[in-house]
Amino acid sequence: MRVGFFAAGLAVTLILGLSACGLNVVNPQADAAARRIYTTVQAGGDLSRDAEIAPQMRTPAGLAQFNAARELMPKGAAQTVESRGWRFTSTPQGGAARLVHAYLYADCTVVAETVLQKPPGSQVWLVVGFHVRREAATQEPNPFAPDPALRPEQT
Repeated sequence: MRVGFFAAGLAVTLILGLSACGLNVVNPQADAAARRIYTTVQAGGDLSRDAEIAPQMRTPAGLAQFNAARELMPKGAAQTVESRGWRFTSTPQGGAARLVHAYLYADCTVVAETVLQKPPGSQVWLVVGFHVRREAATQEPNPFAPDPALRPEQT
């Protein structure tokens, strides 16, 4: 009797543990979209016609945000790209994602927060926000600083 109860408890624990493994995995399409927008902005690509940029970001004010971000980005490829965090939410209006990546260069680190939305029924993540800040190469991340991925976004 005790063996059966123990085996059932162990089975439930294993099932719950294995099902939770997928909770800490970033959505690969959203991650690819966030990384793509960084390289497109850095390269000076034409975002005014990019179908993966939300219409409100293709306005003169939105495009100016991308241009300002480009000024903070060094030329050339980053030595390393680290994922610093992500948050995904789902509502009847679709999905939303915030992804934070750190692009490490020899003389600095560029931290990019990409805010994405996916309309209901769509398979495409649209960029609705893109925020960049530059850190010195020797600057250690402040563990007590607010996480930019948790900042409310006005969209």
